[in-house]
Amino acid sequence: MENNSIDNLKLWINDFIIKFNICPFAKPSFRNHEILYRVNQAQEMEDQIAEVVFMMNDLIENDKISNAFLLFEKEYQQFDDFLEFFYTTEAIIEEMNYHQDFQIVSFHPEYQFDGIEKSDPANQRNQSPFPLIHILRIKEVTKAIVGNNTKKIVDRNIKFLRERDTEI
Repeated sequence: MENNSIDNLKLWINDFIIKFNICPFAKPSFRNHEILYRVNQAQEMEDQIAEVVFMMNDLIENDKISNAFLLFEKEYQQFDDFLEFFYTTEAIIEEMNYHQDFQIVSFHPEYQFDGIEKSDPANQRNQSPFPLIHILRIKEVTKAIVGNNTKKIVDRNIKFLRERDTEI
């Protein structure tokens, strides 16, 4: 039996990310069950970072897994604390040379893009039900964006979310 938080995460991916085409590259790996999901069990930041690295190793060992999510049910409820964890994790991944194979992306219920007002619906692009680290394979990201204008995707999402907010 899966964790209820993972079920909620999958629901968010399906009913928001895929339904509204927030990430046009998400659907195949989601529909083909090629995503690894884990709920963080570690209390200390060092152990949480180690969990991200362990998940990257799981991706290295199993090429049938496209990407992974590490979900924090209780930790990092404050966005600034989560950003500190995220940036620390990013720096360690770079030191370990994992950044050549993986990219991490942060999601948080209170996500706020730099330079955008907190109330701006454009922040919803990275607002998730839980604090999350999304681990992506660089080769898949590169393959997905070839021939796609990612700026157009971002601009489309911002416009869509702002218009959607005025309709609600």
